[in-house]
Amino acid sequence: GGSIGSMFPVNMITSLDVGTQTLVPGAFLNNNYEVTYGLGEVEILPALLIAKADSTTKQFGDDNPEFSVAYFDFVYDDDAGSINEPAPVPFADSTTGVGNYPVVLRGGSAANYTLLPQEGILEITPAPLTVTADNKTWIIGEPQPELTISYEGFKNNDNELDVCVPFAIPPSPVSLKQLNRSTTYTNIKLNNGTNVFYASPGQAITLTGSYNSVYDAIYNEDGTEYCPGCITQIHIGMSDNNQENVFNICFETAITTGELNINFMAPSTPGVYYITQESTWWFYCGQFADPLHSNIAENAIAVIVINVEDEIITATTTAYIDSLPGNYPITLIPCNQYNPNYEVSLVEGTLTVNNATGGQLRISQPSEESIVKADKLYPNPTNGMLRLELQQDPASSNNIQVFDVVGKQYAITPVKINWGIYEINVTNLSKGMYLIRIKQADKISTFRFIKH
Repeated sequence: GGSIGSMFPVNMITSLDVGTQTLVPGAFLNNNYEVTYGLGEVEILPALLIAKADSTTKQFGDDNPEFSVAYFDFVYDDDAGSINEPAPVPFADSTTGVGNYPVVLRGGSAANYTLLPQEGILEITPAPLTVTADNKTWIIGEPQPELTISYEGFKNNDNELDVCVPFAIPPSPVSLKQLNRSTTYTNIKLNNGTNVFYASPGQAITLTGSYNSVYDAIYNEDGTEYCPGCITQIHIGMSDNNQENVFNICFETAITTGELNINFMAPSTPGVYYITQESTWWFYCGQFADPLHSNIAENAIAVIVINVEDEIITATTTAYIDSLPGNYPITLIPCNQYNPNYEVSLVEGTLTVNNATGGQLRISQPSEESIVKADKLYPNPTNGMLRLELQQDPASSNNIQVFDVVGKQYAITPVKINWGIYEINVTNLSKGMYLIRIKQADKISTFRFIKH
């Protein structure tokens, strides 16, 4: 025996497995101690698993597509079959208008994972709508046939009254940035419908929806805040035709997420009224007078329409009661503004003018009785069709040219209907004053006309 504390060799223990952990004692153990080995514990935490709803696209009016989910960071040989998958839920259906809408993930579980859901986007694009002027035949001596229009591509219960809109439809969701504050509005509804509402004068209206607003402070070059205590307030409201606010609600928190629930009365005067966001940069709401809401679509989250007359596409032709036999175009007069849910294509038709036997007449040298006695252009002003009567017939229709008042020429070819008589279709010109210049054998004549 040696002295206390001396080291003596013992049986060698090279390793001891405890789960995935290995105990490796020293080569020698002190005989002065009785060594006891115990089992330890290893805590295995769930792995982080990202689940993202895939983004996709569909046309307005179509049923929602099948939504898929992508997963990131499975371990070992795990896959989607190893978990209870979350369900993708879109914030849109077949009636939802054009725009970008979130696809969120609901439910789902995984014993070995912590699920981190991420939303995708469903983009709804305009549906194609073809508007065609129907071909017609007109027999000389009979009443002019009614000009009709065919539509192909309507969705849901839409009809010809839904093609033209006298107002802009705000997208939903819509994001607005004013004075260093970015705000996104989703699920905006008027009286639990959509963000467009046809109201009666004085009708009670409730505006609902969700909003998320983030403010970015303004800093000086040295990093100090430009105006400590200043912040952007957002104002939700609407003005009337008398340049007064119908209502105004102010929000001022630096980071705001919440719900809208605002009650007000519709104006009594017919018109288009946009519910807009306006912004101020004060210390707090109400520090100064509330801003007047602009009533412009660029700042709008919703729109109210009161007794505004519907606009529709109409058809017109260059043929008149005394037109000679031949083919005349039937053109469509477009809307000032189309429904954003449709990509509209206009297709011309043809009006065929025949005599009673179906023969085609040719323009011949006029008799003395039919010669134009004076140069004239009518009707003036015009909505789209002009008749030009000239004592001296130009050598060609190309010698009749249309210009605006600053000298820009327009590619409009007059239609010759008789000797010295032409019809000019100016339907597609914008409102304003224009010139018609005629090159004749010995002179150049000029007429002015106004397009309504």
